[in-house]
Amino acid sequence: MHDGDFILLDFVGRVADTGKVFDCTLQEDAEREGIRHPRHAYRPALVILGAHMVIPGLEERLKGLLAGQEKEFTIPPAEAFGPRSPGLVRTLPLAAFLRQKVQPVPNDVVDVDGAQGRVQSVSGGRVRVDFNHPLAGKSLAYRVRITKQLATPQEQVEELLRFRELPATATVAGEQATITGTVPAFAQAALKDLITKWVKGITVVTFAGEGAAPSPAAQPEASAPPAPKRARAKNA
Repeated sequence: MHDGDFILLDFVGRVADTGKVFDCTLQEDAEREGIRHPRHAYRPALVILGAHMVIPGLEERLKGLLAGQEKEFTIPPAEAFGPRSPGLVRTLPLAAFLRQKVQPVPNDVVDVDGAQGRVQSVSGGRVRVDFNHPLAGKSLAYRVRITKQLATPQEQVEELLRFRELPATATVAGEQATITGTVPAFAQAALKDLITKWVKGITVVTFAGEGAAPSPAAQPEASAPPAPKRARAKNA
């Protein structure tokens, strides 16, 4: 596998020193570990190599695999979510939370000025919050299997729509991809950028169906694919 390849990936990710599963794509694994969410659709995760959709150590190791190959490996903190930083543990006044009608309790996840942290303690009118990533400082053990490599532009665009959870279909003809369905105007510019950047040969993206064409003045800044929901944990 190489940069720019689209792959579908099944994996189980564990904290290496405890064996605790923090994310997986297979329903049977989630049920066995007691972490299955009834509203979550378990299926292989889309990864575009080189797009930084997964942690660096995982992305680099995936490049050495073939479709259908299964592999296990351990990724050190430096190639995962980095070391823990004492400077990201802050003590804040309880009054600041109460003014926002938030009553913090230990282990709650709170948002402070756009940054998410976990409440460690509440005492004496002060709240101690850890803004480190939950997996910072931890080695991660993965079992992975590339279930499929998406080779055609048609497959790649269709999978990008599923990745963005958009109720739409795609038709690819030559250098043009036509997206039919409900794509909100605010999402069209970013989706167009995503397709033209990563799907080789596609230079034009048009939209048909519900969702007004985006206004040039209102278009959001185009961006690369977001950090993956897959292969990273919300908590550990």
